[in-house]
Amino acid sequence: MVKVRNLRAGYGSKVVIDDVSFDVESSKLVGLMGPNGSGKSTIIKAFFGIAKIFSGNISVLGKNTKSYTLDKLSKTVAVQRPVKSGTIKLPLSAYVSLGLLVSDKNRLDNVLQDFDLMAFRNTPISDLSDGTLQRASLAQTVIRDPKVYLLDEPTAHLDLKYKVKTFAEIKKRLGPQNCAVAVVHDTSLARAFCDWTVFLKDGRIFWQGEPKNITQELLGSLYDLEDNQIIL
Repeated sequence: MVKVRNLRAGYGSKVVIDDVSFDVESSKLVGLMGPNGSGKSTIIKAFFGIAKIFSGNISVLGKNTKSYTLDKLSKTVAVQRPVKSGTIKLPLSAYVSLGLLVSDKNRLDNVLQDFDLMAFRNTPISDLSDGTLQRASLAQTVIRDPKVYLLDEPTAHLDLKYKVKTFAEIKKRLGPQNCAVAVVHDTSLARAFCDWTVFLKDGRIFWQGEPKNITQELLGSLYDLEDNQIIL
């Protein structure tokens, strides 16, 4: 469903990722992992041109993302990123409903229940905790039922219960017509939920493979750690 080929991208004239290639098949969740600044979020941003593509390409459903209109791409690919409420007084239910093309109360209620948000439906998002706001952001992404989920640190600000629940909710929505790419920092979550992992270091692919094959040696090399400092 998604193919990233020899991607070289960054900001202005600065190259952040170089020669990155991987595939995301239908029903699969691919985790992007690696140290801060290794280029994980830049890959997500390159889908919509927020990060500049210098060479290589990204295709979705067999079509180069540059060939999509922004409206069509936005209906096909949904992006979730860490958010801050600021002073916005929009009620949570209205915020989540921004992901809907047409009003659908039943769908809204189901998604709010899935993310344990019913108790906050009338609460202004400016009054939400960081964790609750993060779940609202995820709900807004999920409610659109996109073909491709792009999740940039989807478990930021979440406790262990909701980290697990977040990935479980995403996984149950993946099928023949859907796939997902997620920036993941927790190896245990990657091993539990990802079908494939792509490790980045200094803007290049360091390793990619099935999460079950992640080893202490691999993590030590990736993060410059000793084996006794690593918990799998």
